Amino acid sequence: MGEPNILDEISSIVGKKNITMPTIEAQGKGVSNPRMDPAVMSFIMQASIASQAVRIRKSIEEHNRKESFEGKLDTRELLADDTTQSISLVDEWPNTPWISVLLINGPDTVYIGINRASGWMQLLKNETRALDYSNAEEKIKVIYYRCDPGMTADVRVEGQY
Repeated sequence: MGEPNILDEISSIVGKKNITMPTIEAQGKGVSNPRMDPAVMSFIMQASIASQAVRIRKSIEEHNRKESFEGKLDTRELLADDTTQSISLVDEWPNTPWISVLLINGPDTVYIGINRASGWMQLLKNETRALDYSNAEEKIKVIYYRCDPGMTADVRVEGQY
């Protein structure tokens, strides 16, 4: 009884027929049906799996870093006018979403949009509003703001990240 064919063994494990080996050349000539040591094949497969595992782990760590709560406070003053403006919390410092925000409005009514420039909430003159996104699927990544035509407002935002 001869040695088992490595391609037949891999085909039976994977459940696919007709797996072929890459062409191997020796001294400029193609070698037909080369024999590969099973230990070498196992090493190649394990190295490929480990490489993918490292990429997946790094991606998960980066995602968790961006979504984690650090317990820090970020305070900003926004000068709103009748144009839609925004601040990005993930593309600029602190490069992480906020989990909550306290909005303190100044002299005129201002409109605030969280993560989208739609679904505006109205903050009346001298109104304060707290928003908690700690249990939300999407944290606060962008704050949009604007006033009615001809109006301006100073809005103080205090966010936790």
